[in-house]
Amino acid sequence: MSQEFNILNLCESCIIALRNTIDSNFSKELNRSLSQRLFLLETALEDFKQNQGIPIFDVRGELKYAVSHDEDIDHLEKLKDALALLKSQQISSNAELEYLRERQLDNLNLVANSQNLKEALQTAQTVASTDATVLITGESGTGKGIIADFIYKSSNRTAKPFLKINCSAIPGSLLESELFGYEEGSFTGALKGGKPGLLEIANEGTILLDEVGDMPLELQTKLLRVLQEKEVSRIGSSKVIPLDVRILAATNKDLKKAIKEGVFREDLYYRLNIVPIYLSPLRERKEDIGDLVDKFLEKYNKKYVRLTSLTPDAVSALYNYSWPGNIRELKNIMERMVVINSTGTIDAATVQQVLGIGPAQPAPLEQESSSSSYLCKAEHNLKKSVEAFETDIIIQAIKQYGSKRKAAASLGVDHSTLIKKCQRYGI
Repeated sequence: MSQEFNILNLCESCIIALRNTIDSNFSKELNRSLSQRLFLLETALEDFKQNQGIPIFDVRGELKYAVSHDEDIDHLEKLKDALALLKSQQISSNAELEYLRERQLDNLNLVANSQNLKEALQTAQTVASTDATVLITGESGTGKGIIADFIYKSSNRTAKPFLKINCSAIPGSLLESELFGYEEGSFTGALKGGKPGLLEIANEGTILLDEVGDMPLELQTKLLRVLQEKEVSRIGSSKVIPLDVRILAATNKDLKKAIKEGVFREDLYYRLNIVPIYLSPLRERKEDIGDLVDKFLEKYNKKYVRLTSLTPDAVSALYNYSWPGNIRELKNIMERMVVINSTGTIDAATVQQVLGIGPAQPAPLEQESSSSSYLCKAEHNLKKSVEAFETDIIIQAIKQYGSKRKAAASLGVDHSTLIKKCQRYGI
């Protein structure tokens, strides 16, 4: 290092001497020669400072020798290898994130026969391309998360992050640090270097605040500021971070009732409720049950390598159940029945046992006869059983009410839906 310092001092001294030597009394040729040498020396000094080789010329301007100094090649190679590893890890992480994001969404396979779900999907499709905040409400297990997935997948942010956080599953103190992040030393146990919050991580993407009705009041205030100002600050920091994030919220609570009880902010409610989507409980949209049963049966037959089927009486028992746990309960029951079944056929007794309900009341003679007929036709195939069951119900309703419009009203479906089913089943 001392040798480099001496060379630097020598070069700088030479430059000063040359500058002082150049005089207007000298001939033009001499001044030109001195100016050229001054330029070469100044260039050489700059090159030296940038760790490049320095050419040294003699008095005739011919190259005499060169001066250079080297970095530790081993150190440079290690840095190069570390950079290559980091780039490789980044590519791998991005690929993994993309895979997980697609895996999270590629099984939507939505079932929408009921008017309520059709309207919900229509609204979701309409607002998906906007940045409007959406509040999805409904009982637990009605499919609020599926609607949120659908909005995200149909949006312009589908290639950006999509994060979900359950506000009721995390204690309030931890929820604040998870949402907003924190700086190093902001509280006991804070990670060295701090941690970004989910809102910050989801920037340019979408975040779902599930069970937002359970968020503590103090956090509701901070969330309201995020929605209003489009910015966030980590715990323990005054630095403001601009945000561009789409907010989706879901809850099974009656937020208007919560506002009256003083446990939910009214101003936050109006900020979240820009586009409301309500999902009816499954007991009010029974026309979705058949396709859901078919979907779950196929899924768990494939998962557990089974060929399980349902008898028409089993399908009827599933239709007549009230489903307090909604779609989540139906999914759970279907998986359980496939797993425990050893005969390949799920009958009404199995359904009643798993649901914890008593045997169904004996059906009228005409209905029993009809049930037997579509049992034979269906040959224990679920899809055919459901079609036979629906055909029988539709025919009886039309006979009883005298018109398809009245029959549709009694069955709780649209007139157009009933017409399509009649055409499909040849009624």
